[in-house]
Amino acid sequence: MSNLNFTSGQTIPNSVIAPVSADGKVCFYVYGKTHLLADVSGYFPK
Repeated sequence: MSNLNFTSGQTIPNSVIAPVSADGKVCFYVYGKTHLLADVSGYFPK
């Protein structure tokens, strides 16, 4: 699933609700040269 698309030179903020795997991990993938910054701002308890 693509959550953010941009072109060169753009700075675009975004937010997403991402599922956590059974072992408590979230995976991020990028294509090409870019910087990735991720902040956790909350969670939903079961």
